[in-house]
Amino acid sequence: MKALELMNKNVLSCKHSDTAQHAATLMKQHDVGMLPVIEEGGKLVGVITDRDLSLKVTAEGRDPAHIRVHECMTVKPISCSLKDSSRNILALMAKNQVRRIPVIDDQARLAGLVGIRDLIAHDATNARDIYLVLRRITASKQKAAARRARAAA
Repeated sequence: MKALELMNKNVLSCKHSDTAQHAATLMKQHDVGMLPVIEEGGKLVGVITDRDLSLKVTAEGRDPAHIRVHECMTVKPISCSLKDSSRNILALMAKNQVRRIPVIDDQARLAGLVGIRDLIAHDATNARDIYLVLRRITASKQKAAARRARAAA
């Protein structure tokens, strides 16, 4: 299957000029941990995660009402095209250890979002590959958490 067939087209996003507080509020209201960041015209310019907000705003004692998303977002986001196959999307997820990938059109505008849940729901032919990607992502995150805990001790 292609990203066009898999993706969620009703994607919540924020603008690069929005405040960090606005992004956090959207995440809370919609129970999401990541938002694609767009500029005028819908061009994808980054993503902002709950982790970005925690580390780049809260941990640094910055006021989220006065910090713009572009100051704390992850630039150069991992994305895929409308024509990318589920295999390519899975490979991107595994390589970059992410569970969601923005989908862009030919003009780099945000077109949708493909998450691991979309792959599970719509592409059972890759069930083993999906399992392996989830396992890899989870193991990597657990190892990172253990390293942080050891460093803090």
